[in-house]
Amino acid sequence: MKKKRSNRAAFFSPYLDTLGGGERYFFTVLQWAVKNGFKVDLFWSDSEILSQANKRFGFNFSLSEVTFSSSAYALLTQSSFWERMSVFENYDLVFFVSDGSIPFLNARGLNLIHFQVPFKKVRKGLFWFLKKRYISYFIYNSHFTQSIVQPQLEPVPSKIIYPPVEVSAFHANSVKKEKIILAVGRFDQTMQAKRQDLLIDVFKTISSQAKGWKLILAGGTTNYDHWVKPLQKQAKGYPIEFIVNPSWNQLKRLYQQATIFWHAAGYGINPYQHPERMEHFGITTVEALAAGCVPIVYNGGGLPEIIKPYQNGLLFSTPTQLADLTLQVINQKINFKTQNLTSSANKFSQEKFYQKLDKILQH
Repeated sequence: MKKKRSNRAAFFSPYLDTLGGGERYFFTVLQWAVKNGFKVDLFWSDSEILSQANKRFGFNFSLSEVTFSSSAYALLTQSSFWERMSVFENYDLVFFVSDGSIPFLNARGLNLIHFQVPFKKVRKGLFWFLKKRYISYFIYNSHFTQSIVQPQLEPVPSKIIYPPVEVSAFHANSVKKEKIILAVGRFDQTMQAKRQDLLIDVFKTISSQAKGWKLILAGGTTNYDHWVKPLQKQAKGYPIEFIVNPSWNQLKRLYQQATIFWHAAGYGINPYQHPERMEHFGITTVEALAAGCVPIVYNGGGLPEIIKPYQNGLLFSTPTQLADLTLQVINQKINFKTQNLTSSANKFSQEKFYQKLDKILQH
């Protein structure tokens, strides 16, 4: 498809009220579309989402670049199949984040459906034979997600495009590393638990052997009393800090200061029964690498696609293993070169992300 300044793009995701890693993915694709001259319509009910995304992820969108269509959002979420059939027909590009169902996309250019969740059962709905004719690509955020979803959707073409990370923004050359173990993830458990409770328990077991070290748990929440207060009670009396709803700049600074990064999402979950509860990729792990942190993360979901044990981090399978590996890093029995950590993040850079989208656009 040849690019034109008059080209129109439609963007829809049902998950914008959470503003997690998947939403950063979504807004980065939207940013790419703006840079490529598309006039973007964002199907959402509240225009404040732009300023919220700017604050949370460090974007600089303006209302002059993105038009909100609350009527199209209502049509997509509340109307019948027949009423939705005409929503996308005048667009040159549609980027649609699936909630486990397959929409009818009939844009005159590229119809892209993104799976950020490895749904065990995809709902194809009415007229699947017709829907698949219009789909240009299914876009997956990891091999893990693709391995669960794609076998249900053959023979529609697919692409794996790893989530984008602004790698250079996390470089910590001028920031001194401190005795900090950092974990970043939502406190809300909307679909997958980030298992801050497990991390607190593990830190408590090693705290007497990790003098001077502290654990920092950073992440967003929409219900402080429900999600954060119980964890604070669990952590009471130990050097454990909570940074709730941090800004983008706060997060970057935390990564730059931290020496070790923990991530436990997916622990205790059977990936065959509930793949959606696993870590689908692990953007925060890449951010940690870019900042020169040593990641010690759960060996499941998409995380093993990022971490190569003893090369750019470590994988654990049990809480005891997490504790042991962490103490080995603290006591310098396992060492990593900062250059190896930061360079391994380049595979997931925003530039690589744009390049893969450019290839699709030029197809």
